[in-house]
Amino acid sequence: MIQPRKKKHLTTIEMSYSKSPFFNDLFSIIEPIYQKADKLVDLNIGIISMLCKKLQINTKLVNSSDLLNIQGNKDLRLVNICNRLGISSYLSTQGSAVYI
Repeated sequence: MIQPRKKKHLTTIEMSYSKSPFFNDLFSIIEPIYQKADKLVDLNIGIISMLCKKLQINTKLVNSSDLLNIQGNKDLRLVNICNRLGISSYLSTQGSAVYI
């Protein structure tokens, strides 16, 4: 059974966007993802995974929480994650300069 807050949120989305082009196509894809998500991170991962699939992006997605023994904070942690995964380039938006 869907939780009351999820039902309220989905109803709000539906009422706000139901007249938008392609609403039914997108809502039918997003609704089951939303219903399964217990946390915001679960919703984000579900939507990102769905978009990758729809856009035929085959890049492997990795949660940093699944990587064991990654040390450091902020930029050092990011460098260590990249090193662990063999990543030689990292792109970010200008707004992330505060974080890294």
